[in-house]
Amino acid sequence: YETAEGPPTPKGPPTPNAAFMIVSAARQHDQFYLDRTILGLKTAGIPPTSVLVFNAEGEGRHTRLEQLRQKLERGWPSNQTYRPVRWIVRPADEIVALEPRWILPRIPKGENYRKAAEDSDGRKLWRRKEAVDFIYLARNALEIFPDREWIVLLQDDAEYARGDRPLEPALARVVRLHEATYNGCVFLNPHGNVAVLFHRVFLRSFIGYAEMRYHLLPIDWLLEEFLASNGSTDGRFTVRLFNHIGLVSTSGTRRDKQY
Repeated sequence: YETAEGPPTPKGPPTPNAAFMIVSAARQHDQFYLDRTILGLKTAGIPPTSVLVFNAEGEGRHTRLEQLRQKLERGWPSNQTYRPVRWIVRPADEIVALEPRWILPRIPKGENYRKAAEDSDGRKLWRRKEAVDFIYLARNALEIFPDREWIVLLQDDAEYARGDRPLEPALARVVRLHEATYNGCVFLNPHGNVAVLFHRVFLRSFIGYAEMRYHLLPIDWLLEEFLASNGSTDGRFTVRLFNHIGLVSTSGTRRDKQY
């Protein structure tokens, strides 16, 4: 259709202007998959300047990540340049799991809140750190990529599932077919927050929601609660663009594949 400003506007959404934020932490038994995550993005045509990796352990405390970073700087894989990938690290002076700055007047009712309250102190601390990590990474991603409409969260054991087929057109189809703009986010793998496509406005709002509740629920449950509070009932898994390739889930469940 014609507009007052110029020529006809093309029908359908444009290819998403997406960036990718990856959280990486040290794993038991020296398991490491971040190289496959990054290589999958490279093979799928994602430029390195669209990739942000967060070292959730702190400077000098994630040896395998530092080794991969050095390999990328030297021209890995196969002497091909894939840089500059962007890197951020957990601040050395940051408390592992902060006390919330804002406290809800009462704990919300609901099965998720009841189950989370029964967790051990150790698990509560772990899940709070995981939530704080997400908030820190998401804030940085919005700041580092101010012109990106879409931000994809990836765990460091999420591998692109479609080989060398370009990823951005696949994201465009997800946006078009699954009302991503309406819902605010779309899950790109059926296992929790392994791979999630966020609209930046939705992500900014979710950060504020999580800041008030991260001490109460795991971050993936918080996202479910946030979607429900917005009236969304179909924001769960829609299309598998990424496989979960780690050996064992923190919940004890199996991944998509066993290695």
